Amino acid sequence: MRSAHPIVRDVMTRDVVTVGPDTSFKRIAELLIGRGISAVPVVNADGYPIGVVSEADLLYKQEYPGGPATAPLWEKLRHQVHLAKMGAGHARELMTQAPVSVRPGTSVAAAARALLHHRLKRLLVVDDDGRLIGIASRRDLLRLFLRSDEAIRIEIHEGVIGRELCLDPLRFSVKVRDGNVALSGQVDQRAQIPLILERVATVEGIVSLDARITATDDGDRGAYVPHVVLEKR
Repeated sequence: MRSAHPIVRDVMTRDVVTVGPDTSFKRIAELLIGRGISAVPVVNADGYPIGVVSEADLLYKQEYPGGPATAPLWEKLRHQVHLAKMGAGHARELMTQAPVSVRPGTSVAAAARALLHHRLKRLLVVDDDGRLIGIASRRDLLRLFLRSDEAIRIEIHEGVIGRELCLDPLRFSVKVRDGNVALSGQVDQRAQIPLILERVATVEGIVSLDARITATDDGDRGAYVPHVVLEKR
């Protein structure tokens, strides 16, 4: 059953190209170009990830093809790690060690925060034993926002409001434009409103949610109109 909150398992790339620590510079370059990918995880003989080699790691050699000895003094002082990669010939020397990983059940929101926090382009996905089972890249996480406006509208109006929450869809209006949702409607009890907002906000593909819902049980106090604007950043 698909989680109400999108998780990494839903979007990750499962067919992962990997290399071993002794894979040569040339072979890695061939894989990146031939597969149209920007990085490869480095795994040991037991399938545990020990690093990642990216296009950027290979490009250090292009900057100074002659190796560290040909780099200017200021470069040697400022970028010792980069210099080591200029002379590297195998994955173990090229890779960035201790790669950041997540579990497949991690929420997409948490994965996105990890990418931003660590300033990464991808996260390794590992199972409970720590073995590599996938990759979640920025592109993978962005797939959630490729759903059509109509698909989002139908899920909210018919799926969430009608089937899941057992409310009358005719009492609600759902408009979606470029992933931005405008939701309005009326319920019998004020207590129903937070549940509606919480559930609708988890629908995949929503960029923002502007909700205005009234409750008839407010009586003489007048209609309760929460105005919620949710923006996914």
